[in-house]
Amino acid sequence: MVTRKSALVLWVTIGGMSAVILGYVGAQRYGAAHRQPADSYARLNPDNPGQSPLARPHGKITPPADLSIDLAGAQATGAPVAVVVTALSQVPVSRGVITLKVPAVGAEPARSEVLWSGTAPGFVSETLEYVGDVLPPGRYQFVALFEFTPTGENAPSLAVSKSLYLDVRPEKVLSSNVSFDQIKRLELWMELEERVLLSMRPGLATADRQMRDRELALMEARDPGIIARKIAELKLSDPEVARRIMELNRTQADATAAPAGAQNSRQGPPAPEVAVPVPEGLAEN
Repeated sequence: MVTRKSALVLWVTIGGMSAVILGYVGAQRYGAAHRQPADSYARLNPDNPGQSPLARPHGKITPPADLSIDLAGAQATGAPVAVVVTALSQVPVSRGVITLKVPAVGAEPARSEVLWSGTAPGFVSETLEYVGDVLPPGRYQFVALFEFTPTGENAPSLAVSKSLYLDVRPEKVLSSNVSFDQIKRLELWMELEERVLLSMRPGLATADRQMRDRELALMEARDPGIIARKIAELKLSDPEVARRIMELNRTQADATAAPAGAQNSRQGPPAPEVAVPVPEGLAEN
Protein backbone atom coordinates (compact mmCIF):
# COMPACT_ATOMS: atom_id res chain seq x y z
CA MET A 1 0.00 0.00 0.00
CA VAL A 2 2.85 2.36 0.89
CA THR A 3 4.54 1.56 -2.38
CA ARG A 4 1.37 2.34 -4.33
CA LYS A 5 0.87 5.66 -2.52
CA SER A 6 4.50 6.60 -3.15
CA ALA A 7 4.14 5.79 -6.82
CA LEU A 8 0.93 7.84 -7.01
CA VAL A 9 2.60 10.84 -5.33
CA LEU A 10 5.58 10.51 -7.68
CA TRP A 11 3.39 10.53 -10.82
CA VAL A 12 1.36 13.49 -9.57
CA THR A 13 4.60 15.38 -8.87
CA ILE A 14 6.01 14.56 -12.32
CA GLY A 15 2.74 15.58 -13.97
CA GLY A 16 2.70 18.92 -12.15
CA MET A 17 6.31 19.67 -13.06
CA SER A 18 5.62 18.79 -16.72
CA ALA A 19 2.67 21.18 -16.83
CA VAL A 20 4.81 23.97 -15.39
CA ILE A 21 7.63 23.31 -17.86
CA LEU A 22 5.26 23.13 -20.85
CA GLY A 23 3.55 26.34 -19.76
CA TYR A 24 6.93 28.13 -19.46
CA VAL A 25 8.12 26.90 -22.87
CA GLY A 26 4.83 27.92 -24.45
CA ALA A 27 5.07 31.37 -22.94
CA GLN A 28 8.65 31.73 -24.19
CA ARG A 29 7.66 30.72 -27.73
CA TYR A 30 4.69 33.08 -27.71
CA GLY A 31 6.89 35.92 -26.51
CA ALA A 32 9.53 35.18 -29.17
CA ALA A 33 6.90 35.05 -31.92
CA HIS A 34 5.47 38.46 -30.93
CA ARG A 35 8.66 40.26 -29.93
CA GLN A 36 9.50 43.13 -32.26
CA PRO A 37 13.11 43.42 -33.46
CA ALA A 38 15.07 46.37 -32.13
CA ASP A 39 15.32 49.31 -34.50
CA SER A 40 18.92 49.85 -35.63
CA TYR A 41 18.24 53.54 -36.33
CA ALA A 42 20.60 53.22 -39.28
CA ARG A 43 17.92 54.31 -41.73
CA LEU A 44 17.52 58.02 -42.14
CA ASN A 45 13.75 57.41 -42.34
CA PRO A 46 11.27 54.94 -43.89
CA ASP A 47 11.82 56.34 -47.40
CA ASN A 48 15.47 55.30 -47.50
CA PRO A 49 16.81 52.56 -49.76
CA GLY A 50 16.46 49.05 -48.43
CA GLN A 51 12.85 49.35 -47.33
CA SER A 52 9.92 48.04 -49.30
CA PRO A 53 8.24 50.73 -51.43
CA LEU A 54 5.05 48.66 -51.59
CA ALA A 55 3.56 49.73 -48.27
CA ARG A 56 0.36 51.69 -48.73
CA PRO A 57 -1.97 53.51 -46.34
CA HIS A 58 -4.69 51.38 -44.76
CA GLY A 59 -8.19 51.92 -46.04
CA LYS A 60 -7.11 53.12 -49.49
CA ILE A 61 -8.75 51.34 -52.43
CA THR A 62 -6.27 50.89 -55.24
CA PRO A 63 -7.73 50.98 -58.78
CA PRO A 64 -6.95 47.93 -60.96
CA ALA A 65 -4.18 49.68 -62.89
CA ASP A 66 -0.45 50.34 -62.70
CA LEU A 67 1.09 53.69 -63.53
CA SER A 68 4.68 54.89 -63.50
CA ILE A 69 6.46 58.11 -64.41
CA ASP A 70 10.20 58.70 -64.60
CA LEU A 71 12.90 60.48 -66.54
CA ALA A 72 13.60 58.93 -69.92
CA GLY A 73 17.27 58.63 -68.98
CA ALA A 74 20.06 60.55 -67.30
CA GLN A 75 18.85 64.14 -67.42
CA ALA A 76 21.55 66.64 -68.31
CA THR A 77 21.28 70.25 -67.21
CA GLY A 78 20.46 72.59 -70.08
CA ALA A 79 18.71 69.81 -72.04
CA PRO A 80 14.95 69.52 -72.66
CA VAL A 81 13.24 67.40 -70.01
CA ALA A 82 12.20 63.95 -71.23
CA VAL A 83 9.62 61.99 -69.22
CA VAL A 84 8.37 58.44 -69.75
CA VAL A 85 4.89 57.41 -68.60
CA THR A 86 3.76 53.77 -68.54
CA ALA A 87 0.15 52.76 -67.90
CA LEU A 88 -1.17 49.19 -67.60
CA SER A 89 -4.74 48.16 -66.83
CA GLN A 90 -5.38 44.95 -64.91
CA VAL A 91 -8.91 44.68 -66.29
CA PRO A 92 -10.39 45.26 -69.76
CA VAL A 93 -11.14 48.93 -70.36
CA SER A 94 -13.88 50.40 -72.53
CA ARG A 95 -12.23 53.82 -72.76
CA GLY A 96 -9.31 55.63 -71.19
CA VAL A 97 -7.06 58.66 -71.30
CA ILE A 98 -3.50 59.26 -70.11
CA THR A 99 -2.65 62.84 -69.22
CA LEU A 100 0.54 64.54 -68.07
CA LYS A 101 0.16 67.63 -65.92
CA VAL A 102 3.14 69.86 -66.72
CA PRO A 103 4.18 72.58 -64.23
CA ALA A 104 4.80 76.17 -65.20
CA VAL A 105 8.22 76.78 -66.75
CA GLY A 106 9.35 80.38 -66.97
CA ALA A 107 6.62 82.39 -68.68
CA GLU A 108 4.79 79.23 -69.78
CA PRO A 109 1.80 78.48 -67.50
CA ALA A 110 1.02 75.02 -66.12
CA ARG A 111 -0.92 72.86 -68.54
CA SER A 112 -2.22 69.35 -69.20
CA GLU A 113 -0.94 67.29 -72.14
CA VAL A 114 -3.03 64.35 -73.39
CA LEU A 115 -0.51 61.62 -74.17
CA TRP A 116 -3.00 58.92 -75.21
CA SER A 117 -6.72 58.23 -75.44
CA GLY A 118 -8.63 55.22 -76.66
CA THR A 119 -12.16 53.83 -76.85
CA ALA A 120 -11.57 50.32 -78.20
CA PRO A 121 -12.41 47.72 -75.49
CA GLY A 122 -9.44 45.77 -74.17
CA PHE A 123 -6.48 45.92 -71.85
CA VAL A 124 -4.36 49.07 -71.84
CA SER A 125 -0.58 48.74 -72.14
CA GLU A 126 1.00 52.03 -73.13
CA THR A 127 4.51 53.48 -72.75
CA LEU A 128 4.66 57.11 -73.78
CA GLU A 129 7.41 59.72 -73.88
CA TYR A 130 6.99 63.43 -73.39
CA VAL A 131 9.75 65.88 -74.32
CA GLY A 132 9.28 69.33 -72.84
CA ASP A 133 11.21 72.54 -72.37
CA VAL A 134 14.60 73.12 -70.82
CA LEU A 135 14.04 73.48 -67.09
CA PRO A 136 15.84 76.35 -65.34
CA PRO A 137 17.06 75.70 -61.78
CA GLY A 138 14.12 75.04 -59.51
CA ARG A 139 11.80 72.33 -58.26
CA TYR A 140 9.09 70.89 -60.48
CA GLN A 141 6.33 68.35 -59.98
CA PHE A 142 5.01 66.43 -62.99
CA VAL A 143 1.82 64.40 -62.48
CA ALA A 144 0.80 61.47 -64.69
CA LEU A 145 -2.92 60.69 -64.70
CA PHE A 146 -4.61 57.52 -66.01
CA GLU A 147 -8.41 57.82 -66.15
CA PHE A 148 -10.40 54.84 -67.42
CA THR A 149 -13.73 53.04 -67.38
CA PRO A 150 -13.67 49.24 -67.05
CA THR A 151 -15.85 47.27 -69.45
CA GLY A 152 -19.19 46.22 -68.09
CA GLU A 153 -22.61 47.72 -67.55
CA ASN A 154 -22.68 50.73 -65.23
CA ALA A 155 -18.95 50.41 -64.51
CA PRO A 156 -17.69 53.49 -62.64
CA SER A 157 -14.90 55.67 -63.99
CA LEU A 158 -11.61 55.23 -62.13
CA ALA A 159 -8.35 57.15 -62.00
CA VAL A 160 -4.82 56.67 -60.71
CA SER A 161 -2.03 59.23 -60.54
CA LYS A 162 1.71 59.26 -59.98
CA SER A 163 4.10 62.16 -59.41
CA LEU A 164 7.66 62.85 -60.48
CA TYR A 165 9.56 65.42 -58.42
CA LEU A 166 12.53 67.10 -60.09
CA ASP A 167 15.14 69.19 -58.34
CA VAL A 168 17.02 70.96 -61.14
CA ARG A 169 20.36 72.43 -60.14
CA PRO A 170 23.05 74.15 -62.18
CA GLU A 171 25.28 71.04 -62.07
CA LYS A 172 22.77 68.14 -61.95
CA VAL A 173 19.14 67.03 -61.93
CA LEU A 174 17.80 64.91 -59.07
CA SER A 175 14.46 63.08 -59.10
CA SER A 176 12.08 61.17 -56.84
CA ASN A 177 8.63 59.60 -57.06
CA VAL A 178 8.00 60.30 -53.36
CA SER A 179 8.68 63.95 -52.51
CA PHE A 180 11.18 66.78 -52.68
CA ASP A 181 12.22 65.97 -49.12
CA GLN A 182 13.06 62.41 -50.10
CA ILE A 183 15.59 63.80 -52.58
CA LYS A 184 17.30 65.52 -49.64
CA ARG A 185 17.25 62.32 -47.60
CA LEU A 186 18.71 60.21 -50.41
CA GLU A 187 21.32 62.88 -51.02
CA LEU A 188 22.36 62.82 -47.35
CA TRP A 189 22.43 59.02 -47.38
CA MET A 190 24.77 59.01 -50.39
CA GLU A 191 26.97 61.65 -48.76
CA LEU A 192 27.31 59.57 -45.57
CA GLU A 193 27.79 56.42 -47.62
CA GLU A 194 30.69 58.11 -49.40
CA ARG A 195 32.17 59.27 -46.11
CA VAL A 196 32.01 55.75 -44.66
CA LEU A 197 33.58 54.27 -47.78
CA LEU A 198 36.54 56.66 -47.75
CA SER A 199 37.10 56.12 -44.03
CA MET A 200 37.41 52.39 -44.69
CA ARG A 201 39.16 52.64 -48.07
CA PRO A 202 41.20 55.89 -48.10
CA GLY A 203 42.90 54.80 -51.32
CA LEU A 204 39.62 55.39 -53.21
CA ALA A 205 39.78 59.17 -52.62
CA THR A 206 40.90 59.72 -56.23
CA ALA A 207 38.79 56.92 -57.74
CA ASP A 208 35.85 57.67 -60.03
CA ARG A 209 32.20 57.15 -59.11
CA GLN A 210 31.97 53.81 -60.93
CA MET A 211 34.87 52.30 -59.02
CA ARG A 212 33.48 53.55 -55.70
CA ASP A 213 30.08 52.05 -56.47
CA ARG A 214 31.73 48.70 -57.25
CA GLU A 215 33.61 48.77 -53.95
CA LEU A 216 30.42 49.60 -52.05
CA ALA A 217 28.68 46.65 -53.71
CA LEU A 218 31.56 44.31 -52.80
CA MET A 219 31.55 45.50 -49.18
CA GLU A 220 27.81 44.88 -48.89
CA ALA A 221 28.16 41.47 -50.52
CA ARG A 222 30.86 40.45 -48.02
CA ASP A 223 29.06 41.90 -44.99
CA PRO A 224 25.39 42.78 -45.65
CA GLY A 225 24.29 45.91 -43.82
CA ILE A 226 27.80 47.14 -43.06
CA ILE A 227 27.21 50.59 -44.59
CA ALA A 228 24.01 51.10 -42.58
CA ARG A 229 25.78 50.07 -39.38
CA LYS A 230 28.69 52.42 -40.06
CA ILE A 231 26.29 55.29 -40.75
CA ALA A 232 24.53 54.51 -37.46
CA GLU A 233 27.90 54.71 -35.70
CA LEU A 234 28.62 57.99 -37.49
CA LYS A 235 25.30 59.37 -36.29
CA LEU A 236 26.25 58.55 -32.69
CA SER A 237 29.77 59.97 -32.93
CA ASP A 238 29.14 63.11 -35.01
CA PRO A 239 26.58 65.61 -33.59
CA GLU A 240 26.31 67.42 -36.94
CA VAL A 241 25.32 64.21 -38.74
CA ALA A 242 22.79 63.45 -35.98
CA ARG A 243 21.35 66.95 -36.31
CA ARG A 244 20.94 66.70 -40.08
CA ILE A 245 19.27 63.29 -39.85
CA MET A 246 16.95 64.49 -37.09
CA GLU A 247 16.06 67.58 -39.10
CA LEU A 248 15.10 65.55 -42.17
CA ASN A 249 13.09 63.09 -40.10
CA ARG A 250 11.27 65.98 -38.43
CA THR A 251 10.47 67.41 -41.86
CA GLN A 252 8.92 64.11 -42.89
CA ALA A 253 6.89 63.91 -39.68
CA ASP A 254 5.62 67.47 -40.19
CA ALA A 255 4.63 66.69 -43.79
CA THR A 256 2.74 63.59 -42.65
CA ALA A 257 0.87 65.53 -39.99
CA ALA A 258 0.12 68.51 -42.24
CA PRO A 259 -3.38 68.77 -43.75
CA ALA A 260 -3.89 68.03 -47.43
CA GLY A 261 -2.84 70.93 -49.64
CA ALA A 262 -0.11 72.14 -47.29
CA GLN A 263 2.58 70.18 -49.11
CA ASN A 264 2.76 72.52 -52.10
CA SER A 265 4.00 75.53 -50.18
CA ARG A 266 6.88 77.40 -51.75
CA GLN A 267 10.29 76.47 -50.37
CA GLY A 268 11.88 79.88 -50.90
CA PRO A 269 14.87 81.09 -52.91
CA PRO A 270 16.88 80.35 -54.87
CA ALA A 271 14.76 77.61 -56.40
CA PRO A 272 10.96 78.00 -56.56
CA GLU A 273 9.01 74.81 -56.05
CA VAL A 274 6.53 74.42 -58.91
CA ALA A 275 3.88 71.83 -58.10
CA VAL A 276 0.84 70.78 -60.10
CA PRO A 277 -2.27 70.14 -57.99
CA VAL A 278 -3.98 66.77 -58.38
CA PRO A 279 -7.79 66.64 -58.40
CA GLU A 280 -9.28 65.28 -55.18
CA GLY A 281 -10.38 61.67 -55.14
CA LEU A 282 -7.54 60.35 -57.28
CA ALA A 283 -5.44 57.51 -55.97
CA GLU A 284 -1.69 57.95 -56.21
CA ASN A 285 0.43 54.77 -56.22
